[in-house]
Amino acid sequence: MLREHWLTRIALGCAIFGLIILAFYYEKSECEWKTINGISKDSAGSKVSIFGRIREIKQYENSISFQVYDGNTINAVIFNPAKEDFIQIQDNDLLNICGSVSKYKGKLEIIVESFKVV
Repeated sequence: MLREHWLTRIALGCAIFGLIILAFYYEKSECEWKTINGISKDSAGSKVSIFGRIREIKQYENSISFQVYDGNTINAVIFNPAKEDFIQIQDNDLLNICGSVSKYKGKLEIIVESFKVV
């Protein structure tokens, strides 16, 4: 009976710990919805989610870069893409992107963490 009591406490503790880890992971992975016009220098370092049409794709051995257009334009890059990514992304596709805003050569861009072709 005492053993069951400790087993219950350990299980409850593990469950609570797991929920805390999930909450932390969710907080870290969440992207804030923005329009491209809503992304500014102050957004650098933050995670954003945007929706737009792909333009000017450039595929390299270790990256894919392209522009995303929603009435305004921003550059986006996928580093170390999977082989499927090269096939999946095509000019004029509508794309939902989640990524980190950064500056490259004085311009804002999005480092893509995940995307979905719509």
